Amino acid sequence: QKIKYIGGLDISFSKVDSRRAVVVLVVYRYSPYFCKDPKCRPKALYMDSMEVTLNLPYSKANFTSREGPHYLIMIDRLKEKRPDLVPDLL
Repeated sequence: QKIKYIGGLDISFSKVDSRRAVVVLVVYRYSPYFCKDPKCRPKALYMDSMEVTLNLPYSKANFTSREGPHYLIMIDRLKEKRPDLVPDLL
């Protein structure tokens, strides 16, 4: 299968309240070529973010339980808003 779109998910936590965070999903068109010229750098085709409250304390053991549900919400929002841009790699 040919890769057409790639996406990235990340979460950034508040420095004041570790339960509060912002989740971001960005989708780009895949290009196998890297270009240092700013004119040919990829542009985001889709970007979405939302503020969330995390109820579980941080632990490596509960990473997916703590952050995973918010990532899934972002993917569902993408599928609802722009199903044509669902990434082949995430």
